[in-house]
Amino acid sequence: MLQLVSAAPDGFANSEERRLMYVALTRSKGRVYLLHSTSEPSQFVEELLERENGKMEVLGRVSDRLLCPRCEGRTILRREGDGWVIWGCMHFPMCDGRLAACEGCNDGAMVAVDWQVMECSGCKTRVERCARCEEGHLKLRTNSRDKSKFWACSKWRADGTGCHFTRNG
Repeated sequence: MLQLVSAAPDGFANSEERRLMYVALTRSKGRVYLLHSTSEPSQFVEELLERENGKMEVLGRVSDRLLCPRCEGRTILRREGDGWVIWGCMHFPMCDGRLAACEGCNDGAMVAVDWQVMECSGCKTRVERCARCEEGHLKLRTNSRDKSKFWACSKWRADGTGCHFTRNG
């Protein structure tokens, strides 16, 4: 029964993907978004990426090896804007999990190695993990009043939100 409604097999690879892309390109009103597996892209996707000629924009970079700290899925996507980089869960807005970008190389994500250490997925820089929130890492800061040095969680925010863990420097 299914064979009656299915398309006849074509003589070229990935014909169904090609048909769907043709429909998307000819019916769209400006942009077409193509989501694909980075670990196992089809031959069709590889051909598109090879022939893109500057007409395609790659939005983010997926890392199958990075786990979301909230939902624990392998769904972390690198996003960047004007002066900022963040690794966030692709399930947003259902999940707001994120990993901080490495301040050293500004490319990799800070990933928990164990309960005390975080490591950059790119340059392998290691930092001390915050003992209170377990999501941030300790950064050396300067007290604005007396200029003394102290360690504070990277998740601290001036508006009072975030983690307030500190330790003498």
